[in-house]
Amino acid sequence: MKKFLTLLFVLVIGITGFSQRFTGVEWTVHTKPGLTNEFTVSMTLTRKNGKSVTLNPGDNDFRYKSFRFEYEGLNSLNDGIGTFAISTDLTGVDSVVVKAVSEKLELTSEFKVPVMYCKFIRLENKSIEYNSAARQNWTMIMNNGLQTPLDLKWFDPAILRNDSDTLLHFENDTISARIVSPAKTLHVKFTNVNTGASVIDYNMAVTYPITAAFEFAGPAGRNGKDGVAASASGRGGGNGENGENGYAALPVTIYLRLIRTADSLSLIEAIAVCGAIKKRQFLSSAATNISVQAKGGNGGNGGTGGKGGNSEHIQKETEHIIRNAGNGGTGGFGGHGGKGSDVQIVVENTLDASSLMMLDNSGGMGGNGGAGGEEGASASITTLSGTTSVNGESGVNGKAGANGPGGIYAGISYVSAEEFAKMLKRAGWQ
Repeated sequence: MKKFLTLLFVLVIGITGFSQRFTGVEWTVHTKPGLTNEFTVSMTLTRKNGKSVTLNPGDNDFRYKSFRFEYEGLNSLNDGIGTFAISTDLTGVDSVVVKAVSEKLELTSEFKVPVMYCKFIRLENKSIEYNSAARQNWTMIMNNGLQTPLDLKWFDPAILRNDSDTLLHFENDTISARIVSPAKTLHVKFTNVNTGASVIDYNMAVTYPITAAFEFAGPAGRNGKDGVAASASGRGGGNGENGENGYAALPVTIYLRLIRTADSLSLIEAIAVCGAIKKRQFLSSAATNISVQAKGGNGGNGGTGGKGGNSEHIQKETEHIIRNAGNGGTGGFGGHGGKGSDVQIVVENTLDASSLMMLDNSGGMGGNGGAGGEEGASASITTLSGTTSVNGESGVNGKAGANGPGGIYAGISYVSAEEFAKMLKRAGWQ
């Protein structure tokens, strides 16, 4: 207790003497580079004799503690080390005034702490490809000019209301354009829900691909199941199941025409009709190729034959019972490949499609035959009557399926705009 009172007495005398020994104080604020709310403060005290002493941030010195710091907008300030509060709603101040209060009026003073906050937000996505998705790319512009990728510690997206074109979808970290009718641009707009002010407002360009791919291949046949291994010694393994035949690809008609939108956008419209399935894509007028994959389905692979049962030697008092190892099961046959699609290309005569089309309507590949099953474990058994071999035989491999026949390609038919429209209508396209 006596020691504690002595230390307290020394501290009180030190603080009291401090205000008598110094006649002036200067504060130097240091901010850290980059995206941080940390800062430090150095204190320079001037003695009566004109000499000065500087305390660095982090010095656990009673002369720091002789001041009472008054402020709004800081989280903390201790021994010259502090942090300022972060604003996340696009509003803030450029600095916070800190008042350093001393018992000696001449030492009571003020200094400013520079404060950083996100003042503007910018979406860097300037274009979006038709019916595709891209990662959202946001940039924060701080009040001190620093530009940095979005950091949710410094910006709360909840203050933004999406008033963009309904064809633009902002989901998680992606942006996508789900376009029914072609457009040259889509309007991007975000509004601050707190102030009603427009935060982002611009037209995003829509780009169109130069290639398209239509997939109408026939389904592949199912692979055969493997044969079951023998359940008892000496028995043969089960045969592998045959692979299923591949399915034929349905007939496909591709319709192509040039279109020009109200905002002077020139595009190629490609419509594919395959039974009840109808697909459409828009391409740049500078398109290089349109691929149609309409192969027949591949045949399924045959199943592997089951393993034969092991050999067995049973010795009795008067006889030996010897069971040969079982044979492996026969492998299943591979399924045949399906027939390729019959394909027709119809083009409105304002478009030259001679170098655009890439077609594969070949037949499906035949499935591989299943491997024959492994024979059961065998051995040579010696008895009084001699040595007996109890070997089994491996199963026969299944045969591969035949490749399917290719479909018929009817070539490109060029028709007038009127006939093109009629053909589309007959195909059920609205």
